[in-house]
Amino acid sequence: MWHKQDNEEERFYVIRDNFTMEFRDKKIEINEHEFLIVAKGVEHRPTAESEVRLCCLSMLPL
Repeated sequence: MWHKQDNEEERFYVIRDNFTMEFRDKKIEINEHEFLIVAKGVEHRPTAESEVRLCCLSMLPL
């Protein structure tokens, strides 16, 4: 599902396997032990071919 956070950024850390973060203009594959920050206000959609273990944190900017 496409969505965005208006007030905070999201941080994703992949613990096991991988997933794709889709943006309106590109796709980024995030692999095991990689980290991605999605800025506030940016539309995105995470997708995965199979089950993935990750940590997702929503962070208010300082």
